Amino acid sequence: MNKWHYVYVLLSEIDHHFYVVYTTDLRKRLDEHKAGKVLSTKKRLPVNLVIGNVLSNQADATRRERYLKTAWGKRYIRSKLKNLSHGVNSQPGPYFITICTKDQLCTLGYIVTSDMRLSQIGKIADDCWKEIPQHFPIVRLDTFVIMPNHLHGIINIKNAGAPITKTSVGVEYIQPLPARSKKRNRYQHLTPKSVRSIVRSFKAAVTRKVHDDGLVNSQSV
Repeated sequence: MNKWHYVYVLLSEIDHHFYVVYTTDLRKRLDEHKAGKVLSTKKRLPVNLVIGNVLSNQADATRRERYLKTAWGKRYIRSKLKNLSHGVNSQPGPYFITICTKDQLCTLGYIVTSDMRLSQIGKIADDCWKEIPQHFPIVRLDTFVIMPNHLHGIINIKNAGAPITKTSVGVEYIQPLPARSKKRNRYQHLTPKSVRSIVRSFKAAVTRKVHDDGLVNSQSV
C-alpha cells in the first residue's frame, strides 16, 4: 500500500496569510490545525485548506514544500488563489478529495484488526463513488479508500487531447457545516464540471439513496 505525502496550503481568514505544510497524515494534521494545536496557525484561526499536492514519495514532497516557500512558489500560490476565487477547479489533472461525514460520526463502517468493514451507508458511498465516471465522462478514478467517518479519493479530470500528469493540481476537503452556520469558504464556488460540482453530485446521490433505504433520519449524511 502506497504511503501518500501531502503538501498543502492553508489560508487564514483572520490575516489572509497562507501557510505551506507537509505531512503524511492529512486528516490528523487538519484536525490539529482546527483544534489550535499548531503554533503557526493557532492565533490565526479559522484557516481553510485551499491548495494541495499529493505525491507518492518523500523526496518529491520535500522539494515541493521548499519550492512553495520560495518567492516563485509564493507567486504561484497567489496565482492559484486568484483562480480559486473565480471558481476555477476544473483544470485537467488529479485532485485529492477528502469528504467527512456529518458531525464526523462513524456511519461509513468500522475497523476490525486493521480491516475496514463497510456499513450499509458505506457500501452505498462505495457504489456511488464508482459510478462517478458514468455521470461525468471527463473523470477517471484513481486510489480510493473509505474510513469510518471520512473517505479519501483521487479524481483525474481529463481533457480531450491532453495527457493526465502526475502532478496534483488541487485538493478538495469537504466537511458539513453545523446547521446553524452560514459561513462559507470564499475560495469554494461551484463551477459546472468542476471538482466541487462532481463532489456535490456524489454527496447528493449518497444522501438520496441512504434516505430511500430508510437508513437515517437526518438531512445530511
